[in-house]
Amino acid sequence: METVVPSRPPENEVAVIAPALDCLPQMVWILAPDGKVQHFNRKLADFVGPEAGTGDWLAWAHDADARQVSARWHPAFAAGAAFETEVRLRHHTGGFRWVLVIAAPERGRNGAIIRWYCTGTDIDARARQYLSLAETSRLQSSMLDASIDCIKIIRPDGRLAQMNRSGRIALGVPADEAEFGMKWLDLLPEEVHRRGHRALKAAGAGRNARFPGMSIGAGRTQYWDNILTPIQDAEGRTVRILCVSRDVTLQRAAERRLKVISTTDALTGLPNRRSLQAALKRRAARAKATGGGLGLLLLDLDRFKEVNDTFGHPAGDHLLRVVAKRLVAALGDRAVVARLGGDEFAVLAEGAEDLAALAETVLRQTAAPVTYDGHRLSWSLSIGGARFPRDAATPQGLVKCADAALNAVKAGGRDSARLFDGAAGR
Repeated sequence: METVVPSRPPENEVAVIAPALDCLPQMVWILAPDGKVQHFNRKLADFVGPEAGTGDWLAWAHDADARQVSARWHPAFAAGAAFETEVRLRHHTGGFRWVLVIAAPERGRNGAIIRWYCTGTDIDARARQYLSLAETSRLQSSMLDASIDCIKIIRPDGRLAQMNRSGRIALGVPADEAEFGMKWLDLLPEEVHRRGHRALKAAGAGRNARFPGMSIGAGRTQYWDNILTPIQDAEGRTVRILCVSRDVTLQRAAERRLKVISTTDALTGLPNRRSLQAALKRRAARAKATGGGLGLLLLDLDRFKEVNDTFGHPAGDHLLRVVAKRLVAALGDRAVVARLGGDEFAVLAEGAEDLAALAETVLRQTAAPVTYDGHRLSWSLSIGGARFPRDAATPQGLVKCADAALNAVKAGGRDSARLFDGAAGR
């Protein structure tokens, strides 16, 4: 036969442990099965004041917290489930302090709830510090999101720790992304990976780094100037990398346009003198390295001043454009055709063996009459040529030799071509 051990009334049990409860550093209150405060220790009395023994403990909660906490507490209380929350409770001074509340039921042998034990730990200092940090973080995030630059915090292993709104948009990351952790370079086109790896390695070693990058999203390609700055701890170890990426797409397009303007003749659309000089320097270096050759032709429009004086500058401009088109059509990809300015053109060709034949082709293909406003323009071409490295060992020397040959043509009657032969300039 089972022996039944009688239990003491609940209030007697509470009375037995009451002195011990007063020694605890936490606030303690005991609830009856109906949720009313049955007992509380001295710590709670000191915190709450005279209201400690009255009514529902939720009455001590801040109005801003009461509804949310109540919505969680009552289901837990009804189900007899353990409960934990952080809530602001009224302090006897009239203010509110953050308290960690933990509640758990005690059950009798039949499973029925006898009472609830609730503890409260004052965490106000910690909570306010956390809230301050959270607010600071929120403000910082808001400020970062207000920036049109893409701002990223990168771990030393190259994975993203944080990114602002502009960065998420540019790299196609969801606006509500909070975890991150993906590799930054995996979000960029493969052609910039090598430069990005070098920059991350330098920043990881504690050095500032910079590299041009690009991103492709929503059918648009953007170009970026990426500046990486290491963030180091007290021991000088890089713990994070700040990357600020500035959109230079428009700047890049403007620079490209400026480059075209600076290297293109506005009237004819041909490369200009600067562009020819750069091409001549590059090709001479390549010819020297490979043992090849170059041919340079300098062209002058004969009687060009007479065209301008007789029919006006629009007629002269028309003549220049027609000659430019004929030169390009005659030579195609075989040579670079450039306008040096005024009535001067140049032709730069790979190889020097057939330069004389090339000059004859130019004379023949441009010889057709040119008319303007019903008038036939009177003009012709004088051509002087030189070969590299046969006639000159440098690009500058090649130009001088071709110019000497051109001067010899002009002195001999014009409307013809001549290659430098060593005596052309004498």
